[in-house]
Amino acid sequence: MGEALTALSAALSRCTPDEFALLLTTIFPIGMGVAAAFRTLTGSIQSHTVDDHTRASGTVEALSNRTEAALSLTNSNVQATFCRVEKQINDMQRAHDTRFADLHKDLAGIVWELSKLRADMARWQALAQLGKSSSPRSLALSASTLAQTLPTSAIPEPPADDAARTWRSAAP
Repeated sequence: MGEALTALSAALSRCTPDEFALLLTTIFPIGMGVAAAFRTLTGSIQSHTVDDHTRASGTVEALSNRTEAALSLTNSNVQATFCRVEKQINDMQRAHDTRFADLHKDLAGIVWELSKLRADMARWQALAQLGKSSSPRSLALSASTLAQTLPTSAIPEPPADDAARTWRSAAP
């Protein structure tokens, strides 16, 4: 043992202060780790270390409780935000569906008007052709006959609800 101390003191006497500081910063942590490993392996843990573990586990438990409370608060905030966004999406979808239905009713009304106009134009063309080829008396007779023979069922019924045009004034 004396020879090891003599060799150690001879090596330390040749070190510069910078080398000595580096030696301490590397050897000291390694030595503390080795000492802790030996204490754990031999089972000779000191009594104050057990108290430290108890105190540390209480601290960990308190930290765990605070973390759990923070997570539950964050979870409730996220759920509330999600519900609010979901409600906004449903409201927007409902408004979109309403506008689409109103547009569909408007288009149905336009198609009905065009069908009615087409039937009227067919009547007018038939009357014009009859007027060119006949006398006024036969024209009156054929016009009444034509009006009775053209089916009015070919003309579609108008849309039931004319409220479709009100969405234009209510649009944002």
